[in-house]
Amino acid sequence: MKRMTYDMFSMPTFDPVKTDILVLGSGVAGLTLAKKLAESGKDVYVLGSPYDSQIAKAGYIEDSEKIDADTKGMKWIETKLEEAKQSGVKHRSSKAILVEDKGENLLIKTKMVDFYANILIVATGSKQQNFGFKGETEYLHKGVSDCAVCDVNLFKGRKAAIIGNHKYTLKSARFISGVVGELSVLWIGEEVPQIDHFEALKNNDSVKFYKKVENVEIYGSDVVEGIKFDSVEGRQDLQIDVVFIEGEPQPNTDIVKGLVEMDENGHIITNSYQTSHPAIFAIGDVIPGEKTLDRALDDAEKLADILIKL
Repeated sequence: MKRMTYDMFSMPTFDPVKTDILVLGSGVAGLTLAKKLAESGKDVYVLGSPYDSQIAKAGYIEDSEKIDADTKGMKWIETKLEEAKQSGVKHRSSKAILVEDKGENLLIKTKMVDFYANILIVATGSKQQNFGFKGETEYLHKGVSDCAVCDVNLFKGRKAAIIGNHKYTLKSARFISGVVGELSVLWIGEEVPQIDHFEALKNNDSVKFYKKVENVEIYGSDVVEGIKFDSVEGRQDLQIDVVFIEGEPQPNTDIVKGLVEMDENGHIITNSYQTSHPAIFAIGDVIPGEKTLDRALDDAEKLADILIKL
């Protein structure tokens, strides 16, 4: 058992942990990779909460040839975490706050534990896009949510708006439309993708679309009370209880900025999943390419095969 030290005025701290491989991210790619590596005899730690993963926030899984349709994302990731642990993976939900190159190994710091790893895998996935709307940050968790699927049950039967510019915006809108009361879809752009989610929303009498939305202002007192914006329908001022922000996910790579080469969008550049740093590899949404569950699963399988041979 690791030694813990503390006093009444500070956070408890633990002895440093050393491991062969540390995986940042406990989503689809991270857990799949960790499980296969542990099964091969590798000493593997995984950091991160599975509930922060995109699949946990996805509602029901769609468009996957590897996962059964209508599987609930939250249940799938919980099952995969348990399977990984049974295979020997050690998991902490702690979030990494710093990565440093220490020469012989890499230091990965969390608030309570320092980890030293020979190999680091960045599988931190995507994070919600920040549009910079007035009030977006001020009212976060006070009526502004960056995860519609996670938070919708807090607003059953209430007036809601969802704003974004991606197929995920429509998918989330369709998911929450059966939970909230009235739903306003604020589309940043003029043309909405003609996909099944759009057709279903268009035929829902409790849903109203606004296109080419700009000049957004979220306002309220202690919590959100309304949202103002311009659209092709003119200037709008809606009285609502919650604004869900659901744009195109962005690569969550800030933790290794300066350590590895990235493109202009923040994706990590790799060659066979190896980054410009010889001890750091990356898979899933953090590298360029399509962002799908099947791609993340494929990346994990292929990198596992590479690392097992090292």
